[in-house]
Amino acid sequence: MENYYGLHTDHPLLKLLNLREMWLKFQTVLSPCPSYGMTDKALLECFYRSLGLENRSKVNQLFTGGVLCQPYEVIAKTLDGMVEVNKETKKEKEWNTLVTKLDALSN
Repeated sequence: MENYYGLHTDHPLLKLLNLREMWLKFQTVLSPCPSYGMTDKALLECFYRSLGLENRSKVNQLFTGGVLCQPYEVIAKTLDGMVEVNKETKKEKEWNTLVTKLDALSN
């Protein structure tokens, strides 16, 4: 069982989370509190270590040389962009579902 900073990364619920969800959860944890002088590199390592092996592999494929070789700002901008695209896609799917239901009701 992998254990980083007291987190069990092989827990079944963590396997259900995709990379975007993990990034959002990481940001949510950091937003209400200061980073206590942690460098961006240390924050990036904490995020990376919290990912399961499958998600680590995916995130490393996104960045040349791996995620830990990139500046925090680049990682944050890329993952934030992924989150926004995911939100827009979800809204579009919800809209299409509503339109389909309205069409069905009008027939």
